[in-house]
Amino acid sequence: MRVYSSSQAIHEAFALGFRARGQDIKKMLSMDFKSTRGSRDMNWQHVDKLAAGLIMDALSSLPAHLQDWAVWCHGPRIEEYLPEQGRFFAWLNDDVAIRLLESERAYRPGTAAKVRDVVAYAVLDYRSYTTTGRHEYSVKRICKECGIVQNNWHRDFKTWHDYGWTLCDRLDAKVLPVVGKVVRRINFDPRGAGRF
Repeated sequence: MRVYSSSQAIHEAFALGFRARGQDIKKMLSMDFKSTRGSRDMNWQHVDKLAAGLIMDALSSLPAHLQDWAVWCHGPRIEEYLPEQGRFFAWLNDDVAIRLLESERAYRPGTAAKVRDVVAYAVLDYRSYTTTGRHEYSVKRICKECGIVQNNWHRDFKTWHDYGWTLCDRLDAKVLPVVGKVVRRINFDPRGAGRF
């Protein structure tokens, strides 16, 4: 497994489908990769699984909402990871509810519901942009999806949209460096036996 970024490392680790935790990683670290049926390909599969396990173990040290964020935002797009999406959005909804209560402005229930939707669409757009480089949810599309009059965007919703993007940046700032430390420790030399 060759990785060039923390985001790619998370994607590759979960794409391998290898769910190692603590003792499994220690067991694999003690294995003699050269003794595996004499097959170099098989050795590299073990090295890839070990690297995936190390990345997943690093993620397991993070709070639950950051783990869910990492899998949902940077993991492969397969149906198996929908529980992480649900848990992350439940956390996001709670976070926005707290921010609404802390706000100096009193929001009507209908406007507060639209604020939650705007933040959710900002997060969806962030994920789309980080994985494809394209914005999936423009302001115009968000207004249409949420039933927002565009003239009210700047007054009521722009700061919340910006908050969604800033929150995603903060989440990545907590997740990606943790994975980056693991990636830097892993030596992916295609000519060698793989060293950690």
